[in-house]
Amino acid sequence: MPLKHSFLIRKATLDDAGGIATVHVKAWQESYQGIISQNVLDALSVEQRVPSWIKALQEFPERNFVACANETIIGFCIAGPSRSDMEKGEIYALYVLNAYKGMGVGYQLFSAATSFLAAKGLCPYIAQALEANKPARAFYERQGGTVCGTSSYTVDNKTYPEVCYQFE
Repeated sequence: MPLKHSFLIRKATLDDAGGIATVHVKAWQESYQGIISQNVLDALSVEQRVPSWIKALQEFPERNFVACANETIIGFCIAGPSRSDMEKGEIYALYVLNAYKGMGVGYQLFSAATSFLAAKGLCPYIAQALEANKPARAFYERQGGTVCGTSSYTVDNKTYPEVCYQFE
């Protein structure tokens, strides 16, 4: 049976900066509703995110993957060397718009990123999720991640606990 929506996973290009920024903002607003302060979510701006995405895509184009449906970006994933242990890899971010969750988009983005990490010899690798983000945690657990530690993420002077998962 065909998927309700078909999608394509590919490496991101510089032309994708605006689309990634749009998904980044909307996915935060969808995924962190009730977790991160609503004032923070309401203040997110695509225009403010675009320059950082342009920079990331210029500096590390090979690390960024997008999911597209009808040529519109619906999700993205970024991976590379771990920020805490350069011998390991890390999935820095993985976001999919709510309308496309449950269709395999996250899994396909995760697979593209982990194939990239394996090709670079960056295994094992880690990923982090906010402790209160139960869907993200369940996703990483379904992918075989095991809890290997905790940390915290601070935004707007408020600290949120994170769970770190390791993948072999």
